[in-house]
Amino acid sequence: MNTVIKYSFCLLLGSLGMNHSLHAQMFTRSATFNVQEATMITQFPGVQGSPVVETWTLTMKFKKATSFLADSAWAGGKADRLFLDREDGKEWTGKAAKGDVIRLTLHLYTSTAEPGTPGFEGSAGSIVCNPPMKHQGKILFRYGFNDLRYYFSQSAVTRQKPVYAP
Repeated sequence: MNTVIKYSFCLLLGSLGMNHSLHAQMFTRSATFNVQEATMITQFPGVQGSPVVETWTLTMKFKKATSFLADSAWAGGKADRLFLDREDGKEWTGKAAKGDVIRLTLHLYTSTAEPGTPGFEGSAGSIVCNPPMKHQGKILFRYGFNDLRYYFSQSAVTRQKPVYAP
């Protein structure tokens, strides 16, 4: 059942992306923000059955004041939701001032548990899903201002040393 839900979610993301991709544009540079740093780190679990986690983080600095939202991202053939927070620790309200720095964080999970393992039911990992638009980058995320939606493709991503839990 969980696989059906995840597949449906992928189809939903894809269909939303297809509907928006007809009207939405994809960028590799933005007039609104600069990507200051893009990193990816893989964390291998120390507990049997725990998922392998890839954490993708983009740190962005705004060039001008705006309302900004970002909801999902695609990387390595998987998709999941994005988390946004301010680098200064203040609560993210969706409004950015010129010079504000925010982080977009994407966690992609790969399940290592056998199906039906007690304590890990319903933990199949992030959905396998192609992005709604072809791009040359390593990560693609969907963002918007007010009612406008765009895609941003980031190519330069620094792969950090993997973390192996004891």
